[in-house]
Amino acid sequence: MADEGIRLFTNISLGIEIFVNSLIFALYVGRLAGGRRYMRLRVWSAFILYGAVYALKVTAFTFPGWAAIVFITAVLALFWTFSMKESPQAVIFLAMSEYCLQTGCTLVVQSVYHIVYEKVTPGIYDIEQAYRAVRLMGAGAVALRLILTAVCSFFIGRLIQKRLPRDILWSDLAWLGFMPVIGTIFVNVIYRMLAVVKDGTYFELYEMYPSFLALVPAAVLLSFAGMTASVYICGSMRKLEEERLEGFVRDRQIKELERRIAEENHADEAARRLRHDMRSHLMNLQGLLAKGDYKEAASYIGTAGESLGSSGMGINTGNPVTDVIINDVRAQAKELDIAFRSDFWYEKKDGWNLELFDLGIVVSNLLTNAVEACERCDGDKYISISSRVHGNFYLIEVENSFCGEIKWGDSGLPVSAKRSGNVHGIGLGNVAKAADKYNGSMELGAEGGSFRATVMLQKIR
Repeated sequence: MADEGIRLFTNISLGIEIFVNSLIFALYVGRLAGGRRYMRLRVWSAFILYGAVYALKVTAFTFPGWAAIVFITAVLALFWTFSMKESPQAVIFLAMSEYCLQTGCTLVVQSVYHIVYEKVTPGIYDIEQAYRAVRLMGAGAVALRLILTAVCSFFIGRLIQKRLPRDILWSDLAWLGFMPVIGTIFVNVIYRMLAVVKDGTYFELYEMYPSFLALVPAAVLLSFAGMTASVYICGSMRKLEEERLEGFVRDRQIKELERRIAEENHADEAARRLRHDMRSHLMNLQGLLAKGDYKEAASYIGTAGESLGSSGMGINTGNPVTDVIINDVRAQAKELDIAFRSDFWYEKKDGWNLELFDLGIVVSNLLTNAVEACERCDGDKYISISSRVHGNFYLIEVENSFCGEIKWGDSGLPVSAKRSGNVHGIGLGNVAKAADKYNGSMELGAEGGSFRATVMLQKIR
């Protein structure tokens, strides 16, 4: 009965352990490997696959844990990459790090179990009582390991969710995977040294070197800290790189605006000279009419009309920066057969101190995205831009035709259709930064074949 009881207890403990391990693994990898759209499918597929592989490992086949996790990682990476377009690098790193956490927590608990065992068992002389004590300590060790794994996975997962982008590059994976691999190798080496039989003599690591009871858990926790630090550093480096790119794009846009404004100023100067010359033209025309030379007068009027018609910006928005941007986009929309409507006006007065180039960055990026969205559509296409003042807020709204489906990134911005990976376009990132600068916000949404972007900028006194 004692053997049957131990066997039943062991099977139940293994079943619970596999179930909880599968749940922790699925929540950690499935939630962090991609966006919200396929999260439930990722969690369930990871849970079922992990549970099935480890159930086979303990019941039908014998293979090492590292082989099981390699197989699970390969299947999930292939399945999620081809069916959900998720990054395989993210799946690989998350599976590696979770396996490191599980094996490391097991080794930490092994030290605790050894201490408790040495304290409890010396005073037990009854065999039944010894069985009960071993079962209780085994159950406690399993429970402690699962709790410790869940806690470590939760906190490291939170850091990954905040700091690490999902579009992990292969170069990032080489950096991020270093600590999980080293930690896993360390754990496996120590496991093989815990109990060794040599020349018929049984040796225990903790019996021979009691200091290892503290050193081994400390080394495991240091490996966890190293993995956490690598995630933090990689995320910080990616953020700095994105900020550098955003700054580069912003500077380039400002220089382009300055160039276009200079061109338009030159054109305006030419137009002013033309209007000045028209005084003499009118005097000449008056003279022709006085002589009755109507044919020559008509020809003169036609020539002057063509000269005047070729000058001027077209749409007046109240300032030279947005004049250039909106008229350029209007000309581009005309070439692409896109209906363009503007009800935009901003004139710097009444205490409003929005920098014109900040305003230009907002308008330019919103209209650029609108043109790109319309280019991907067939049939009738349109772009509309408007602005209004509401109390202490200045609102800019751009609406345009939209086809397809939006994939939202972690930052709340759409994933760019022009770039591979789950990184939003730099343009909208600069719009969001401009809105933050003026204590405002940006709202994006798509409905019924239209995409609308609304930017709110607050008056700063």
